[in-house]
Amino acid sequence: MKKMTKHPLRITADALKKAFALNGFTLYDNGEFPELERTDTDVRIFDHPAALKAPVLLMEGQYALRRQLLPYALPKMRQDGPIAAVACGKVFDASDSLYPARLLAEGIIADDRNLYDLGVLWTKIVREAFGAAYEAHLDRLGEGAAHEEKGLLWLKGRLFSADAWQSVSPVRSLIAGILLGSCAFFNGATVIGALLILCGMAVFSDGKLDYLILALSAVSVSMLQTGFFITGESFKPAFFWGFICEDKSLTGVLGYIVSISGFSILGLALAAVFMKRAEKTFLFGCLFPVCFAFLASLTPDITVNHKYIMMSQAFLTVFWAGTICRLAGKRGKKSFIPRTLTAVLMTVCLTLTGIYDFVVILKDNDKDHRVAVRMDSTLTAWLSEHLSSEDLVLTPEYSINEVTMSGLMMYLGWPYYAWSAGYDTYARAARAEEIYGTDSAHRLQEVIEQEGIDYILYETDMSFEEHECREDVIAATYNMVYQTEDGRIRIYETR
Repeated sequence: MKKMTKHPLRITADALKKAFALNGFTLYDNGEFPELERTDTDVRIFDHPAALKAPVLLMEGQYALRRQLLPYALPKMRQDGPIAAVACGKVFDASDSLYPARLLAEGIIADDRNLYDLGVLWTKIVREAFGAAYEAHLDRLGEGAAHEEKGLLWLKGRLFSADAWQSVSPVRSLIAGILLGSCAFFNGATVIGALLILCGMAVFSDGKLDYLILALSAVSVSMLQTGFFITGESFKPAFFWGFICEDKSLTGVLGYIVSISGFSILGLALAAVFMKRAEKTFLFGCLFPVCFAFLASLTPDITVNHKYIMMSQAFLTVFWAGTICRLAGKRGKKSFIPRTLTAVLMTVCLTLTGIYDFVVILKDNDKDHRVAVRMDSTLTAWLSEHLSSEDLVLTPEYSINEVTMSGLMMYLGWPYYAWSAGYDTYARAARAEEIYGTDSAHRLQEVIEQEGIDYILYETDMSFEEHECREDVIAATYNMVYQTEDGRIRIYETR
């Protein structure tokens, strides 16, 4: 006689029901998988109005339990709130026919839990229903933190064990890396910040090869774009201690961090003592960008490192939000008032700087602090009408004005953003200075042809990089095709 085994679907359903029951849910099911025809409180679902018997047409014609089952059963449940109930039964289609080989668990919870507590509850249910291995597949960092070893033995396992390096989903990691690397020229700091956080997480995670695949694919795609768009190096990594602190000592740097972030960053470093291992490991990764900001420089302008500080600050705020939720949602009448007051005080402290910044914006957002641009400018209209996206225009170092509002392609413009990203703006500025200042028509034509410039914009009494400009040479060499009504700006065509 062959050994009889339970159907895998029923094994899964039993695991789910057991996990829900262990976490305080009342089970409405007699074990035979009917659609709640009989329950432990003798609720007979099909005794109620015919509306529930009618087929329930669900989204996209999919199948599910009738959605009114538990809401109808609640009034007949012989218990007061809070309520946590779950039902597991057969599945019927839109024509009220049994859909074979399908079971569905449907639950309801009504108590004073907050979102954080619900998230913890669901994690426990998943762990108990499917085991730690299933949860670990979703969260490699959680798997690394879930090992039972402690101290140096646990750390050794995260660095040298087979689990620490074994790849689980290389294809998914490769695709994620390609997507991340594709953002390099949209916002390079985002890519670097993400890789820094992932690097910190990888230290204590299992499946480090997945992290490595993601990082290598992201860097490779970024380098491919760099080779296509940029001649030369896009950035030069270098050790740079202290960010923009005037006092570069350790105490000076720590004081600067406190001055810009208050207690939020250093406070979490101290609060880590009371955190669970999984929280500590994630916190470790979130601190990588802010540490990088005070230790390294990738571009000529060190101030761009403020982006990494902001990234860490954004992620670290999640920890403070979790602390507030714990304080506000924890049960117990004795400590309710002090916990609530602490949560309110923390909320005020976390939002106070944002409120202050918002007030500054409101006060300074007046006519004396605005960059005003005429939207009905005839200069803007002429540029938009007569120039195409292929026309390259040499202009002074403009940022926001009537010229840039036309959307024209500028040879240089205001160089800061490109310069701070690592582009070689000095070479192009030297060429622009030569064009505007040369006294040789032959040299003027030679440089214009080399650089592929189609138009030269000249402004009365202008200088370029504090050097005198020679409009007479430009006017003698090329035809003027446009002049503003006040004669302030003139445009010369070089073709």
